Amino acid sequence: MAATHSAAMRNITGIPDAHVTASSHPLPLTTEEEASLRVWMNTLAAFFLLLPFSYLAATYAAFVVKERATQAMLLQLASGCDYRVYWLGAAIWEWLNHALVCFATWIFFFIFDLTSVVGTADKAFCTLVLLLAYGAAAVPLSFIYSLGFTDHAQTIVALSVVNFVTGFVLVNLDYVMRTSEHAGTAKTGEGLAHVWRIFPPFLLGEGLIMISTSEFAIDVSERDEDESWLDTFSSTGDKPSPFEWELAGRPVFLLLIQSVGYFGLLCFLHGSSAWARQKGIGPGAALTRRAASIRGRRRGGGAHTEEEDEDVRAEADAVDAAEPGTYDVAIDGLVKAYRTRANGSSSSSNVGGSDPSLLSDEPTRGSEGDRSTTASGDWSLACGVRSGVRTRVAVDRLSLGIRRGERFGLLGVNGAGKSTTLKVLCGDHPPTAGSVTVCGLSVTGDLSKVQRLIGYCPQFDPLLELMTGRETARMYAMLKGVPARDADAAADAVLRSVGLRKFADRPCGTILFLFPYGQLVILTSCFVLIGTFSGGNKRKLSLAVALVGGPRVLLLDEPSSGMCPLGRRMMWDTVERAASGLTLLLTTHAMDECEVRLFQFSCGQLD
Repeated sequence: MAATHSAAMRNITGIPDAHVTASSHPLPLTTEEEASLRVWMNTLAAFFLLLPFSYLAATYAAFVVKERATQAMLLQLASGCDYRVYWLGAAIWEWLNHALVCFATWIFFFIFDLTSVVGTADKAFCTLVLLLAYGAAAVPLSFIYSLGFTDHAQTIVALSVVNFVTGFVLVNLDYVMRTSEHAGTAKTGEGLAHVWRIFPPFLLGEGLIMISTSEFAIDVSERDEDESWLDTFSSTGDKPSPFEWELAGRPVFLLLIQSVGYFGLLCFLHGSSAWARQKGIGPGAALTRRAASIRGRRRGGGAHTEEEDEDVRAEADAVDAAEPGTYDVAIDGLVKAYRTRANGSSSSSNVGGSDPSLLSDEPTRGSEGDRSTTASGDWSLACGVRSGVRTRVAVDRLSLGIRRGERFGLLGVNGAGKSTTLKVLCGDHPPTAGSVTVCGLSVTGDLSKVQRLIGYCPQFDPLLELMTGRETARMYAMLKGVPARDADAAADAVLRSVGLRKFADRPCGTILFLFPYGQLVILTSCFVLIGTFSGGNKRKLSLAVALVGGPRVLLLDEPSSGMCPLGRRMMWDTVERAASGLTLLLTTHAMDECEVRLFQFSCGQLD
């Protein structure tokens, strides 16, 4: 418009640089509009605050997934740590980290003058309580989510998406529906909000919005074309407490209730048979009856299978006839089975052969006695066309007994079922059928007492990378019941026995150091990996963990893997000294390591 008038003026006056200047001076915002604008901006800040907190909650599960994948969690539980104590300790540590982030965020609210959430003492305190309560509920829920994952990186990505949907998306959806001009939509939004409140991210967003808008009413009536969007919020003139139930009181209360409820659910899932079955098929009626009938035929002098070796048969008969207390380790008719997909893939390790008569009372349709083999040669049995899965048996009717102070070796190839047998003995995997006792105590009925009696060295090093060798040995000594005043001496003794005394105060994993280079530290940094423990030294430390605390039964799962010949010899010298008088069960691939009573293990059975 100004350009048009400037052209007309130049044409009339003949002055080449004549022009018209136009400016606009709108009326200033009223006090009500300024307050409404401030509420709008702070409400948007509350919305977007859910994004970093969605990612933050996802990181809580990363370390527990990594500990489970590396079997560090297994070794702690097998050393006598109660699983409820394990989860409580992990939850407290993650919540403390969360609290540091919350206090930093709270301080930034003051720095950037977010008066809608920290404008008064009540609002500031309520905001801090809400953030801390969110962490108390989000931590155990993240642990529950983590039970379905085996890779910590995938866990963070997946849980970030879940928290984004249950937080940012649902909060926006709820806000749009409840501020709708249509009464039906608003009523539906209020009903759905009761469902969304089972998710901590939603409660966090709802609480922040309620605190921001506590002094304003939302106008949901139909607006004229001339009305501004700033008229959405109108001041009520009241200053209610943000802890009122209809404001942030309900989200805070529900978050605190969820913190207890989700932790209880986590412990229930870990200790229940439903969670145990994720590590294979738990005790089943058909399998138990089959295994019991086989043991009954043995006790009654029934015929053995033709392919059964004479020594294996004698071992099974001796275990059947033994009195309680004869053996430190007694395994009678042990069966461990897994569910796998029809294409042969499985989340478990490769397993051995199976007997169709052992897996069901009657043959399933489509698999009547049929056996199929995977590419690795493992036998499996199709469960029928109904589910498209197969039942694969890792340990098939294993019976053996190990007396006090005896050395017993299981020799076999990968996938024979050796490691699975040891995992059943230490309580990590529940037996599908049969009985397993350690020093007269049942692994299924008295697991906590059994774990106090065993020392377990897994096949892979279950070490916490940031802990030193001394700290690792001391922690496991205390888990196994060594008094705190004697834990240091016990740790030093076992580290000296395995030859790690000079490495005792170094971290046992790999540490990442960051050296800045140039002005842009993030973009031009140089990363250097410094390994403190070699593979052989990690195996020595794993052996030290198994020996610390004076266990009565020692379970060694390929303890010399990854060691040089000299390291292997030193390791066996250590075992000879430290395991004197202990009952030893060893798995290995090397015949020269089995200068003990030896059975070959193949396809889940003794040969």
